Amino acid sequence: MTTPASALVVAHRNADRSAILLVKTRLGWGIPVGAPTESLDALRARIQHTLLMPGAVLSALSAPRREFSCAGTPVGFELAASSAAGLQAYPESEDWHAVRWASFEEAFHIIQADQDEVLKWCERTVNKVLEA
Repeated sequence: MTTPASALVVAHRNADRSAILLVKTRLGWGIPVGAPTESLDALRARIQHTLLMPGAVLSALSAPRREFSCAGTPVGFELAASSAAGLQAYPESEDWHAVRWASFEEAFHIIQADQDEVLKWCERTVNKVLEA
């Protein structure tokens, strides 16, 4: 299946647990999803420069891309890790109005309903990869 959009699940592991990056859009809290024509590299760069503090490094996690449907559109999700937990307080973005780290437990309560399956996959995969 050809995927018209990419999404990047950004994880950060502190001493006791993993957290994922969530952004607030007009639809509510969710995982950062790029525009249909935005490449994964462009999305990664936009997250790096718009949401993370200077000096933070995003690195790809060794997990295969996984496709899910979001609002009826196929989206390819990939995983990355952030080297630092610092976030921009006020992201300068038309699409993203706020940003935060959330534990998987928190994310299940606040994330958009169409991303529940994504979150289940992320929790299993991120914990396995980051704890290895």
